[in-house]
Amino acid sequence: MEITALKWSAPSRPFKKLNKKYYSTIGILVLAACLVFLAAGQFALIAVLFAVLFANYVLANVEPGIIHHEINDRGISYDGTIYLWDDLKSFGFKHKDGYTLLLVNTKAMFPGQLTLILQQIDLEEVKQVLITHLPFEERLSNPTFFEKISHRFSTMLALDK
Repeated sequence: MEITALKWSAPSRPFKKLNKKYYSTIGILVLAACLVFLAAGQFALIAVLFAVLFANYVLANVEPGIIHHEINDRGISYDGTIYLWDDLKSFGFKHKDGYTLLLVNTKAMFPGQLTLILQQIDLEEVKQVLITHLPFEERLSNPTFFEKISHRFSTMLALDK
């Protein structure tokens, strides 16, 4: 018999609606890149660029579905898939686009990290439950070197402002 410590529902991924300025800026950049690739005869790169552009458009316009999370005595249930405590390494928290994210590192190569959105649930309550099973890593909430560089470039480009 499983003993459920916490249960909540939240979107499957962080979602931020992008404005028309973002799409026009991206369109100009993609058009310029396509012209360079066309002149170089790199048709495969043009196809890849359009595929990435399409995926970006879909992810930015299709709102994520609601999934259910549960923390119990066996492990963490992510939308019905149970990850046992023995398969998990550590956890931490991160704030992104107005969401509070619970990041759980796994021992498996895929998925290397579970990302659960904390919505309508207390962060400290989640921390108290998880700390009995997994070590807490403060560095997960601190940006890495690549995240800092990525953030700096995104603020410099300001595609959505």
